[in-house]
Amino acid sequence: MAQLWRRHTGEMESVRNPGLRLLPTMLGGVVVVAAVGYFGLKPGPARTAPDLDVRVEGQRLRLPDGTLCPLVHRGCDAALSSLPVGRLRITAPPTAVFATVAPALTLAAHRRAAAWLHVGADRVEVESYLPAALEAWSDLHGRNTHLRLRVILRADGIWIGSAAGKVLGADPRGPTLLPTPQGPDFAGLGRKLRGVELAVSSDEEACGLLPTLDTPTGDVLRAAKVIRRSFKHVVLAVP
Repeated sequence: MAQLWRRHTGEMESVRNPGLRLLPTMLGGVVVVAAVGYFGLKPGPARTAPDLDVRVEGQRLRLPDGTLCPLVHRGCDAALSSLPVGRLRITAPPTAVFATVAPALTLAAHRRAAAWLHVGADRVEVESYLPAALEAWSDLHGRNTHLRLRVILRADGIWIGSAAGKVLGADPRGPTLLPTPQGPDFAGLGRKLRGVELAVSSDEEACGLLPTLDTPTGDVLRAAKVIRRSFKHVVLAVP
């Protein structure tokens, strides 16, 4: 009976005073907090996503780990999709066509992440959109259709407009801005965008950019930088 009583009362005590078993842990936490306050210790900085450098080298892409993949026949799709999540930096020579950077920009579009486009010593931040997302952004059937401006880069010139229509140029049936002997009329693009900027509401801070696949990346970057002078974001369409 005495043994049974001692066992029974021991169980009661263990239930009645569970905090006694936690006392060493609680005291340890107090010591750590006191040390942080006294010595000025602070938690380490939060980890940021790594930079992912992708370079265009001819008809191949050099991936962050140094390996190469062919651009033909979508040969880089699997390697790009296996990259970890991070900040994408795409570097290309000015004469490389837009088709060479499109696969990497498509990855950024799938992940809904901004990307940096580097051409030579210059760069610009863009937000790449897939066709379906771009159509939704364009708000084809909404009230603010005229506010969603798009700049289309083609061999015959620069087209500026929205779902409601285009900004007319010298030829009503042609592009808004004809090419100059030096190439696309980026100076005229800046003037046109400043002219229509007053028609854009304060909450609309983006402008679409739609280059053809054979547009040089140098022209894509220059157009994006011109757009950034009037708009906060560049919505870059990828096929």
